[in-house]
Amino acid sequence: MKRVIMTVAAILLMTTLCAILFACVPGSIDKAKEKMTNAEYVCTVTTVGLAEGADGMLTAIKGEDMLYAVHFESSSKAKEFYSANKGNMGLTKAALGEGADLEYGQSGSWVYEGTAAAVKAFK
Repeated sequence: MKRVIMTVAAILLMTTLCAILFACVPGSIDKAKEKMTNAEYVCTVTTVGLAEGADGMLTAIKGEDMLYAVHFESSSKAKEFYSANKGNMGLTKAALGEGADLEYGQSGSWVYEGTAAAVKAFK
């Protein structure tokens, strides 16, 4: 009986880990652009004039939904930028409308800001 419980627990743990690993934000600018383009967003990638440690910025637009996502060389650089610039990447409710539901976050080597629908498509 103990063996069955341990086996089931191990299977559940592995399933959870796989779900977490495969349900993450894209690993590179190119993959992020491809993912957002497949979700019918118009995308632009910028690689100049970025914050220190950043290697690219993705802008994605679809109707009223918009996303800014900056990819950093490392997650530690992303955390530093996130802490210093929380909610100040350029999107504002004044520009998108007071009803806009803006989200700001950091995941791995990405820092992103956008409408809820765009962030959901990005993740």
